[in-house]
Amino acid sequence: MSTSGSFIKPNSREFIELIAMNMRHFFEKYNLLPKDSRALDINTLNGMIEAVGGKLIKSIDNKTYIEKTDEDAFTIYYAEIGEYGVFPYMSILHELGHAALHLKEMEIGKTLDCNGKDLRHDEAWLFARALAMPRKNFEKVAIEHLKNGCYDIMGIIRVYNEGHFQIRLRGKELNIWG
Repeated sequence: MSTSGSFIKPNSREFIELIAMNMRHFFEKYNLLPKDSRALDINTLNGMIEAVGGKLIKSIDNKTYIEKTDEDAFTIYYAEIGEYGVFPYMSILHELGHAALHLKEMEIGKTLDCNGKDLRHDEAWLFARALAMPRKNFEKVAIEHLKNGCYDIMGIIRVYNEGHFQIRLRGKELNIWG
């Protein structure tokens, strides 16, 4: 992270990591998130989202998205089953990332129209990974899964109950592997 007193550019990787880390500390402080949590369940996610002014509701169209409901309030609608047939907790954290980073620019009563080429999409995914797989924890887990100079990615996947793609990206973001 940045040295004391220096400026962190808004929405830079360092800024987003810091926002996610602070939000995680808040959740841990108020026992909304177990300190060493990895995979998250719906009750834990619901408590986290309510604590920051949001609601979590199962969507009727089996899609995950965010809607701004008031000046400082939002609802995350979630798909019961995610893209790969598993609970979509990372998609919910992605939408929480939009709330943390982009809520002020959203219109009340509107969903965030954000496709894969929009920078806000990447920022929200970075936030989700940083919240679910904090830097120090991920670095520790990676070292624990380093065997003969190679990382056991499948072992790391089992620890976080997350897909290969998100694990690979997190390792790259933290300069653990290329």
